[in-house]
Amino acid sequence: MIEIANGIYILEGALVFKVSRSSGPGGQNVNKLSTRVTVLLDVGGCASLSDAQRHRVLTRLANRADKNGVIRVV
Repeated sequence: MIEIANGIYILEGALVFKVSRSSGPGGQNVNKLSTRVTVLLDVGGCASLSDAQRHRVLTRLANRADKNGVIRVV
């Protein structure tokens, strides 16, 4: 379990990590290495959060959530 705040935990399996090549300048390895990490969390399906917590997260992070309630952080 991962503690995300005081006393609030989510299961590690609730997070999905994706790696990809980042864009922009980066020197010799820019086109060879996957250096960008995207983390996805399905807030609506996260059993570790109460309904009130899900609503609060989706309200505060609405600009990072898709229509299905999945938050994406790069």
